[in-house]
Amino acid sequence: MTKATVTYLQLSANMLDSEVRINDIPVAETSAAKTVNASVPIVEYLVPGNNLIQLRIGNPSSDGEFAVEDGADVVVRVAEFADGDWLDDDGGRQLARLSPSVPHPTARPFSVDAPFSSTLERRWAWSVAPAFSSDAVKTQLDQFVMDTAGLFAARDIDGLVRLSSGVLQEDSEAYPGIPLPFRTQDFTSMLAGPSLWQPRQVDPLALQYRPIANGRMVEVLDAEGRPPIRTLAADDDDPWNDDNYCELPLRLGVWRGRVTILR
Repeated sequence: MTKATVTYLQLSANMLDSEVRINDIPVAETSAAKTVNASVPIVEYLVPGNNLIQLRIGNPSSDGEFAVEDGADVVVRVAEFADGDWLDDDGGRQLARLSPSVPHPTARPFSVDAPFSSTLERRWAWSVAPAFSSDAVKTQLDQFVMDTAGLFAARDIDGLVRLSSGVLQEDSEAYPGIPLPFRTQDFTSMLAGPSLWQPRQVDPLALQYRPIANGRMVEVLDAEGRPPIRTLAADDDDPWNDDNYCELPLRLGVWRGRVTILR
């Protein structure tokens, strides 16, 4: 019996700020302060046929030069692995690879990309949703975010599960080894886990909507460039070291005429 395959993004970065996008959707980022070696499944970000991986080096919001340490580098690749196989750095069936030369000792932000093909047959909602302008639907976006923040603050897990049901369903189809009931249970556990629940107050005037997925979605950010719907943390610079930390990233689009969570 032939094993099912899973497509992964494999990332190795050292002393560089970078962001990796699949079909213009951010899927991984690195910091100049850390070394990263990671393999991330990306089936939910693929479309049938032609796809694109893009690697952005440096801070894309700035055109200024940034310092580059000696030995700084980054390598990303997309590869298909048989489900359950060991994720070797050079294993699987390679679909794309990027390993740009980064100028030293300073550089300006730049990006490189590479096309690759996928045999995926399923089209996810984000890939067929219409492109839109966040300015045109800002009132609806603001209302959706604030309503969701209210559910989060009240720790209304059932309400948040209902809002996220479409994404949970698609994730269970992208990775059949984890069926929908287990996906829902994991999502519920994430929200129910913290023993101390201290949601941050969301400032509607500070909400930012970054276009992604070639205009089909927006990523909701606050003035710090982070998901605005999150709890307080003992160390806000490294919140995941706090067992009580929880955040709810939102990637919104317009689906059947309504703003909703698409990823």
